[in-house]
Amino acid sequence: APLNMFKQMLNRKYKGYTFYAHNFSGFDVNFILTTLSLLKDEGYKITFMKNNDKYINISISHKSKDVQINLRDSLLVLPMGLSKLGDQFGVDVLKSIEPIYDNLSDIYNPFAMKDISHYNKQVILIQDFNLWKSKVTSYCETDCVSLYQIMIKFRELVFYKWELFIENYPTTPSIAFAIFRRHYLEDNVIPIYKGKIFNFLRESFTGGSTEMYKPYGENVNCYDVNSLYPTVMANNKFPVGKTYEFIGDIELFYRLEGSIWNRDNSYFIADAAIKTVKDLYQPYLQINHLGKNHGLADNRTISPNGSFNMKINSCEYLNAIDRGDYNISTSKGYLWFTKSIFSNFVNNIYNMRNLYPKTDPMNLICKLILNSLYGRFAMKPIISTTELIPRYQNIWNFLDKYIPEDWIEINKDYILLTYRPDNDDNLLDSAEYSNSIAIASAITAYARVFMSQFKNNPDFDLLYSDTDSAFVNGKLPDHLIGNKLGQFKLENSFKEIVFLGPKIYSGITIDDKLITKVKGFKDSKILSFEQIKSLLIKDSSIELKHTKWFRNIDNIEMKLSPYLLSNTENKRGIIYKNNIAIDTKAFTLNNNFKV
Repeated sequence: APLNMFKQMLNRKYKGYTFYAHNFSGFDVNFILTTLSLLKDEGYKITFMKNNDKYINISISHKSKDVQINLRDSLLVLPMGLSKLGDQFGVDVLKSIEPIYDNLSDIYNPFAMKDISHYNKQVILIQDFNLWKSKVTSYCETDCVSLYQIMIKFRELVFYKWELFIENYPTTPSIAFAIFRRHYLEDNVIPIYKGKIFNFLRESFTGGSTEMYKPYGENVNCYDVNSLYPTVMANNKFPVGKTYEFIGDIELFYRLEGSIWNRDNSYFIADAAIKTVKDLYQPYLQINHLGKNHGLADNRTISPNGSFNMKINSCEYLNAIDRGDYNISTSKGYLWFTKSIFSNFVNNIYNMRNLYPKTDPMNLICKLILNSLYGRFAMKPIISTTELIPRYQNIWNFLDKYIPEDWIEINKDYILLTYRPDNDDNLLDSAEYSNSIAIASAITAYARVFMSQFKNNPDFDLLYSDTDSAFVNGKLPDHLIGNKLGQFKLENSFKEIVFLGPKIYSGITIDDKLITKVKGFKDSKILSFEQIKSLLIKDSSIELKHTKWFRNIDNIEMKLSPYLLSNTENKRGIIYKNNIAIDTKAFTLNNNFKV
C-alpha cells in the first residue's frame, strides 16, 4: 500500500534523500496525493514546489521523528524516455516491454485494457489476470532499478566533471546555471530585476519566431541551425551590471555631447513606436498578441506591417534600422553596459561534447546543459503557494486574502490549493522573487535576428521558418553548411510539402518518407499526405479524434477527444486562387489595431 511504502521511506537513515520517478509530474503524483493527506493527518509537514503543472519538488518531513525526504521528477533533469536513457547511459537493467491485461471478457475488472490504439510502442498482451499481475509487478520493479542506475551514473558524471550534486538542483536549467555560476560567472555581472522593472522587461520576451509563408512547395529543403541559442550566446554581448533608466529617443541619448554610451558598448530594452517603411512580405519584428479587442487571435505572437507599439531589444532595433525596413522611435526604457559572458561556457561545453560519441552519456549531458542555460534566465518567479488545505477550514475567509490558481479535490477531508497573495505586486518587489529576464529576452532577440537573414532575402525562397529551422527552395551556400556552432545541417529534402500553419505541415521526402507534424495532435501518423493537401481548399477541414489522458485523484483514464484540423489564419492572412491556398500575407496594424 502507498502509505506503508512512504512509512518505509520516512526512516532516519534516509533523511535528506531524494526519490525520483520518471514523469512524476505527469503521472505518479496523481496516485500519491491522497496518501500525502493521510501523512499530514499524522503530523508530517508536506511542502510543495510547483510551477504551473510541474511539481518541482515535494518535501515530506517530521521534526520530532527527525525525518525528511524529497520527491522529484527525473524527467525534469533528463528529458528523454526511460528506454532511450537506459541505452544512452549503458546501464545493466533496461526498461522492459509493458504487459497489458487484454481480457475483454473481464468487463468488471478496472485493469482490463479495452483499447490499445493509443500505444506507440511494443506491448505484451496477456489474458490471464494473475499472470499479468505478476508480469506488471516485475515490469514496474525493472523500471525502478533502471532509473536508479541511470540517476546514479548521471550523478557520478556531473560530480566528476563539475563537482556538483544533482540532488541540489531539481531541473536541467538549474543544473546548467549552477555549472555556469560556479565555473564561468564573474561576481555582480548578471543584473537582477523585480517588480515593475521585471514586468516591463518581460513584455519584450516573445520567444522564438514560427511563421508559415507559403502553403505549398516542391523541391523544398529543411535546414536546422546547430545549437541556435548557444550560438548567439557565444557570439554576442549581453546586458551586465547596473541598470539605468532612460526617457526619450535612444539615438538622442547616444548623441549627447560627452555621452559615455554608444551602440557598441550598450544594450537597451525600450518602449517603441514602430512603423514599416513599406509593406514587407516577411516582417520580422515580433510582438505579443493584442487579443480579440484588437481584431487578432488570443495567445499568439505576430510579425505585422503598419504601425504598432512594442518593447524592443536593441539588437532587433539596430537590425531593423540598418536594413531600412522600419522607422522606430523609443520613448523610455532601460539601458546597460555590455559584456561577453557566455562565450567560455558555450565553447567549453560544446568542445567537451564533441570529445564523446553520440552514444556516450556525456554527449547527452553536455547537449542538455548547453541548451538549457538560457531557460534559467527566462524562468518566471514562482509567487504561488501550493498546500493541502483541510476542508473544515473556512475556505472563503482564506480566499479573501489570496487568489486561487488551481484547486484539486483530494478526498472528503482535503483539497490541494494553489494560490497567490492578493498583493502579489508587492511580493514581486522582494529580492526573493527576482530574476534576470533581460538576459533571456536578449538571447531570444539575437536568435530572431539570426534567423531574419532568410526573410525578404532574394537569395532564398523561404516557405516556412521555425525558431531554429528554415524551409527553402533550393540549397544553402556551402559556407553556411557544417557541424560548427551556428552552421546549418540539412535535416530533410522534400519532393512536395504542405504547410497549414505554425507547426502544422506534411511532406514527402526524396526517399518517399512521409513526415507529418500536427501541433496538439498525437496521432499525426494516421493522416495521409493527400488528406493534408486537401485542406488547401478554402473552408475545408477534417474532424479527427485522438486519445488523451484525463487525470483526477482516483485514476487516470483515456478518452477520445475531438480535434478539428484546418489551415489557420491566426498569424497571417491566407491568399486563395480558385479557392486553393497559394500564399499568405502579413497582417497590417494601424496604431495596434488590425486593418
